[in-house]
Amino acid sequence: MADQRSRARAEERRQALIEAAYQSIASHGLGELRTRDIAAQVGITHATLHHYFPTKEMLIRAVLQYAVQQRSQVTALAEQKGDTILERVHRFVASSYQQVHEDPTLWLVLDEFALRAKQDPAIRDIVLANYQSLHHYVTALLAAGLQQGELRADLDPESAATLLIMCVLGMSLVEPILPSSEKLVTQLERWLTS
Repeated sequence: MADQRSRARAEERRQALIEAAYQSIASHGLGELRTRDIAAQVGITHATLHHYFPTKEMLIRAVLQYAVQQRSQVTALAEQKGDTILERVHRFVASSYQQVHEDPTLWLVLDEFALRAKQDPAIRDIVLANYQSLHHYVTALLAAGLQQGELRADLDPESAATLLIMCVLGMSLVEPILPSSEKLVTQLERWLTS
């Protein structure tokens, strides 16, 4: 019983460190992340932080995995069975749009990692794996829509998936001037079906 409580406490502390680093990256950028500051925010020593994350890179990877998990909730929302492909695409884009408004911190962190991926091979590998997973999901969704006759016959699912993902990822960059989600989704549906 005491061992379970100890493990639960350790996991709570680990999660608190990840969330503190996540907030720091959103506020100050990845270049300004200081493990001493993160440890102090959580109320532990710098040495104790290194018990949970032996290197700063390990903490950064954990934050990136956390951000990817948060982002993947949108894909899970789109995956309700029994809907048409267009309804699932609609929900994927609309949920992304909603997430940009409700959790801008997530998008700040993801944007920061996307920028850092250009210089850091370890971060690039994680970002690329996440992108490939998302691309595979959207490509399969569009290919199913093509096969079922819901989408335009000349649609290339892989290229269309890339464009759709670029649109969704770009939402965070132009968030203050985005049209309504319905207007945006309607335009995307016209592109996919006409």
